[in-house]
Amino acid sequence: MGEFGADFDLQAFKAAFDSTTDMDSYNRAQVIEHSYVKVPAGHVHEAVELILSGAREFIGPYRDWVEEYLG
Repeated sequence: MGEFGADFDLQAFKAAFDSTTDMDSYNRAQVIEHSYVKVPAGHVHEAVELILSGAREFIGPYRDWVEEYLG
């Protein structure tokens, strides 16, 4: 969790993230959860979609070569 700073409190984050009563804390936790190392979540999701589509094209022809890593 070093990217969040040395004083990042994972337990406090989890309590805020899981809260159903303290909406201010919950919303602050959502901002952290949806900002992956200063990259908006939407960009991360786009990258995953591109990787997924590329992986399908790659894995088929090279399955014998990559199969041991798929487990």
